[in-house]
Amino acid sequence: MSNNIDGVGQQELHGLIHYDPSSGRIVRLYSHYPVSTKPRKTGYLMMRLMGRQLLQHRLAHLYMTGYVPAMIDHVNGIKTDNSWENLRACDKSDNACNANVGQKNKHGHRGIYFNNITGKFQGRVTVKGRSHHVGSFKELGDAVRSTELLRKELHGEFYYQ
Repeated sequence: MSNNIDGVGQQELHGLIHYDPSSGRIVRLYSHYPVSTKPRKTGYLMMRLMGRQLLQHRLAHLYMTGYVPAMIDHVNGIKTDNSWENLRACDKSDNACNANVGQKNKHGHRGIYFNNITGKFQGRVTVKGRSHHVGSFKELGDAVRSTELLRKELHGEFYYQ
């Protein structure tokens, strides 16, 4: 957690930009033009400020609270939605709770894998570095339902389908 980004604090930031919490848009005060709405390769919006490229959601958090947490979660999973209600401070484990399904995933569901030895689908939910075995299931649908129930319980407010 930090009270500045590359040496720019909240008070200085208020003199450089205006952040609209309802829309998530940032406008430079010295030019009155909105900053880029085209996402980078990572999917996040960035802007050039004082000669540096900075993530807009981190600037928004600093603008509103005066500090920048280690990680910021986009509640709805849309990386370009920087509205204040969509941003929340989190840690790495919380942020991973609503990560997308990995590219190597064969079944389209997080935490589900097929055990070739038993011939069954198995479910697993990981929270704060600890894995929780859900069970073994003959049907994929049963594994998905059971895993989602446990995921909802363990991930709490960070649960995202």
